[in-house]
Amino acid sequence: MLERETNIPPPEDIIRIEEVPPVTQKHNNWCGYASLSMVLQFHGYKDLTPRVLFEHLHGTYDERKENLDGWLRTPAPTLSNLALVTQELTSLRVDLWNEKKYKALKERKPEITPFDVLDSYILERKTPPIIRFPHHYKVAVGVRTDRTEYEFINPSHGGTQLIFNEKVDELWSYRESSHPDDTSYLMLTVHGQK
Repeated sequence: MLERETNIPPPEDIIRIEEVPPVTQKHNNWCGYASLSMVLQFHGYKDLTPRVLFEHLHGTYDERKENLDGWLRTPAPTLSNLALVTQELTSLRVDLWNEKKYKALKERKPEITPFDVLDSYILERKTPPIIRFPHHYKVAVGVRTDRTEYEFINPSHGGTQLIFNEKVDELWSYRESSHPDDTSYLMLTVHGQK
């Protein structure tokens, strides 16, 4: 088992970014909007709810027209869509991480690993990155001191989830996506002052 859900406080040996507000997705394919809303609210943009983000991309949300057997007709957002919304609605800077960017960094620093990249945002920059999982987005908010697990907020339920580093490592090579043009993006980071 590489993931475990928890509704109890995680172990005290986790270093975490405090004050990331959990946002629960209201619809099946709104995990990206909920994840981005968490990150933007962390940076002080409290009014940027998942609905506001959806409507910025797609226009007015009408549940009667959008809902089709529990799924929205409008597709889930890509990481590049989420980056664009962030640039259009805030003064924050965004970085999209893909394998090419990671390889360029590795050429300069051969000893670097995907964990070093993730750790740099959680531990040094104190900014929560959005990670693309297979057909889902989650927000990284902590890491165990021994680096065996990472803590994520899962927008499906708003609770925390610990994921072993082996699973996180798999994500750097995962390419399947419902958005073929967005398969290279692995992580979105948002930078700015709170």
